[in-house]
Amino acid sequence: MLSPSFGKSTGGTVVCSGSTLSQIDTEESQAGLAIQKLNMIRISHVPNQPGAAANIYNALHNINLRGSIQAPAKEREASISILFSDNVSQEVQTSLATLKIDMMPSIKISALETLAVLTLVDPLMDDRPGYLRDVCDALGRAGINIVSQASPGITIEVMVGLKDLNVAAQVIATKFNLVNES
Repeated sequence: MLSPSFGKSTGGTVVCSGSTLSQIDTEESQAGLAIQKLNMIRISHVPNQPGAAANIYNALHNINLRGSIQAPAKEREASISILFSDNVSQEVQTSLATLKIDMMPSIKISALETLAVLTLVDPLMDDRPGYLRDVCDALGRAGINIVSQASPGITIEVMVGLKDLNVAAQVIATKFNLVNES
């Protein structure tokens, strides 16, 4: 069972959306796993030209976005995925639909997709190679597809289908000793 708890070997913790911890160990080697649910919309056929991405973000400028992912542009077009919480879903969809009609008729806007985002943080990633391999391997062995991943600095963020959240969190937490064994 996952819960906000300190692991035995790394001093890590699993933090689920909405959970609180009464004590946080500030030991340098503490690892943790944050879990959140986000919505994503993919915008494809974005013209590969200066200002195209700005048009998209200008249309969404009053909305608190949780992130975005831009794939490397192909010859003539790019793809941008926008991440956001449930409470702004309608506003995002309306703003993008208006943008398509008014300024960027060539873009294609995907259906809304709800994902689980798992973020592993461990200061030891700086000195120990193989973390990303271990995360991908553990999820693959569990039959979980990674929709997207990023690994800046001492974090690894993976997005999986919402249906896979519990298994994915358990697999990662177990792999990195973030679950109490008691």
